[in-house]
Amino acid sequence: MAKTQTLKKIGVIEQFVTGKVTSVNIKGYGMNSAQLLFTILDRKSGNSVAIMATSYPDYEPQLFASVSGFVTAAYFASIEITAGYYQNPKETARVIEVYTA
Repeated sequence: MAKTQTLKKIGVIEQFVTGKVTSVNIKGYGMNSAQLLFTILDRKSGNSVAIMATSYPDYEPQLFASVSGFVTAAYFASIEITAGYYQNPKETARVIEVYTA
């Protein structure tokens, strides 16, 4: 994983991983909810990093839609991307941003 930076607005540390998307799983749990779980194979360490994006009516559905399309396209094109994420202890990492590597 590359650099980290503090996101003062929300009080978390953003971490970054760059590599190819190795899996994509989109599912829903109940009405008006969806989850995207994807993994990136870190090109530096060789470890897989699992990252989640969620969509609930009150939680950035536009970000979910954008990330879902972007990550799925990167998976099928087999290109490297960089994902910024944060992770609370004992939880799956949550996406903050994605962009081309």
